Parts: sequence; structure tokens; C-alpha cells
Amino acid sequence: MRHLYLIFSLLLLAACSSAHVDTDYDRGVNFSQIKTYNYFSDIDWNGVNQLDQTRIVRAIDQELKAKSWQKSDHPQVLIDIKPSEQVVTNTNTVGIGTGSYGGGFGTSMQVGIPIKTKKLQKDLVIEMLDATNQHLIWQGVFSKEFSTRADSEKIIQSAIQDLFKKFPPKK
Repeated sequence: MRHLYLIFSLLLLAACSSAHVDTDYDRGVNFSQIKTYNYFSDIDWNGVNQLDQTRIVRAIDQELKAKSWQKSDHPQVLIDIKPSEQVVTNTNTVGIGTGSYGGGFGTSMQVGIPIKTKKLQKDLVIEMLDATNQHLIWQGVFSKEFSTRADSEKIIQSAIQDLFKKFPPKK
């Protein structure tokens, strides 16, 4: 019974949604030479409200400022932000069974009960493009499922920190 409890606990932990963070960059770019940035003027916010737009930009500004980058009207890098969110429905079943055995005769019955869960999946893609030729030089992708509408400010701050944890890339 103890082993069953341990296995169930491990499965429950494995089922918990963790954030997926992935970054990629152009290895030919010397990021130590880049110190200025700005944002594309036509970012498609894809339905993200004004408060969250401001939070995303503020969090990126804070991370880049900590790395000695400055916002400029004549930037070396332009930043594009591509947020999205969607409702994801997962369907699992739980089996409940009964049975009996006696005198060489056995009976059993089992019923599968469907359990549907809806989660909100939030994705945030941040791209940095060389301002002179519009070539992609860095991309960060954050994706996570939430069971409820969690605190947007904390989610955004955490997502941006995770994305910029290893930025700028080192050769």
C-alpha cells in the first residue's frame, strides 16, 4: 500500500504543469557589442489587455536595463512580442471497479468515469531582430498551463525573468 501511495504521489507531481522555456540565437552575433533596443511599433498583442501589455514591456525593460541595455530611438535591436492564450481541455478517465471471488466463481464490474479539466495555456514569444537588416538574432519562448486565471503581474514577471535568465548568450 505504501508503494501505491508513493507511485500515485509521483504521478501527481509529474502531472503538475511546469513552465516550458526555450531560447535560441544566432551564434554569429556578438551580443556584447549590442547595447540599445526598442520595440516594433506594430506589435500584434493578440487580444492581450492594456494592463498586461504594459506589464510585459515594463518587465522586459527591467531585465534589459539590468544587463546594461538602454532603450533608444536609434536602436541596434528591435523587439517583437507575440503573446497568445488558449483554453486547453484535457480528458482523463478514472476507473472504478468491484469484484468478488469465491468457490471457483468470480465476478467483476468496472466503470470508467471521464474527467474533463480546462486549463488556460499562455504562450509568450519574444524576438530580437537586428534593426539594420531585420534578421532574427534571438528568440525566447515561454509556455505554461494554468488551472485558473492567476495573478497576471506575477506570471509576466516570472516568465520574463525565466526567458532572460541566460541572456545575453555567451559564445
